[in-house]
Amino acid sequence: MGFTRTELDDFHEFAETQLGDENGSTSLEECLRRWQAIQKEHRDSVAAIHESIADEEAGRVRPLSVIVDEMRRERGYST
Repeated sequence: MGFTRTELDDFHEFAETQLGDENGSTSLEECLRRWQAIQKEHRDSVAAIHESIADEEAGRVRPLSVIVDEMRRERGYST
């Protein structure tokens, strides 16, 4: 899989902070593993956001205020 110049620059900046913060005790392989874990977390977060947007657009969500009002009525609290 290819990568862009921006991605390479981002990794380079990340690697410099990782290697600089630990006095050279982090291997390049460990640095790459950390970067990959961060990138996976980022991709997963973006996917979850897209899923939430799709749910909202399809009408599969309701405003929190409506849900809270329903719960208060069910439990006999004033709204």
